[in-house]
Amino acid sequence: CAPALLGLAVLNNDREEWAGCVYFGELALRYVPGHPETCLVVGDALLNLNEYEAALQRLMSATLVDPTFIGAYELMSHAYAELGMYELSVGAAREALRLNPESWRALVNVAYALGKQERHPQSADILEAALKLVPDVENRYEVLWDLGWACYKAGRYKRALACTEQALECGEQPDLILFFNRGLILLALGRVDEAEEAYQKAVERAQAEENHDV
Repeated sequence: CAPALLGLAVLNNDREEWAGCVYFGELALRYVPGHPETCLVVGDALLNLNEYEAALQRLMSATLVDPTFIGAYELMSHAYAELGMYELSVGAAREALRLNPESWRALVNVAYALGKQERHPQSADILEAALKLVPDVENRYEVLWDLGWACYKAGRYKRALACTEQALECGEQPDLILFFNRGLILLALGRVDEAEEAYQKAVERAQAEENHDV
């Protein structure tokens, strides 16, 4: 039944039901310990649950069985960055890039680690390189979002605005934070009236969605 359990784990992962993914994935691993694909799916779900150390354990298991498993190194890099282990984060990303020089996810993880260290100009440069490698609209949306913020923090306001507006156009339902980011960037550019309009639209949408956090 291990393949069926893995299928259920993948299904839950695709539906962003992270706890269900972990539950079925861990059951599958009882029958096939260290199975790389299962470890990857469980590791991804654990990352989304902010359980970074547990995610690392699963992802490391995957690389022990398959040292060429690029996806595991990409996710390990992200987990290390969240734990503040930036050298290890960059090391895991470099291993992914060694295996696949066009791993845009690895580049994004390096940029993320740099950004967490307030090294925003370097982060923005790497995200620019990653953007050229992204193959699909959905992931392009995420990279444009990150690039827009990195450029804003680096003082590259015109580029920040361009990337943020592109991200808003890419996303079917753009996150509200992007609208507020756009307002911040417009303020930095001295375009106060446009910023006020952007904030007003964001607030109206937040009210419509009953998003009280905003």
